[in-house]
Amino acid sequence: MSLIKDPDERRLEQWEKTVQAQRGWNFANFLGFGDLGGPPLSAAEEYSLHSRYLSKAKSLNLSEIAEMKIVYRGGVDSEGRPVMVVVGAHFLLRCLDLERFVLYVLKEFEPIIQKPYTIVYFHSAASLQ
Repeated sequence: MSLIKDPDERRLEQWEKTVQAQRGWNFANFLGFGDLGGPPLSAAEEYSLHSRYLSKAKSLNLSEIAEMKIVYRGGVDSEGRPVMVVVGAHFLLRCLDLERFVLYVLKEFEPIIQKPYTIVYFHSAASLQ
């Protein structure tokens, strides 16, 4: 019997502890959306909600969010998949209407979500303020 744990077992234990700790964490509340908890949506309800938000996103002029260059299409990767670029430093919470931002992201991702794509996230100079 070895006194040293297998690194894979140790990582699995750490992952399980993290998941258990986050079960009580309400990310939606943290982001200011209130309590979005409740029963999970059925596939039909999820599709209906997605369709309503996509329709709303397409009807709005979201150019001021596009100009912030928080999320934009960056070409294709080496395998020909579309690349979406996310720049954390451009995400200025105090200057941003979160609902409009979510609608913009939905609108930008809609054309590419049916096939594999790549997301590149730049975190340098990002701030929580």
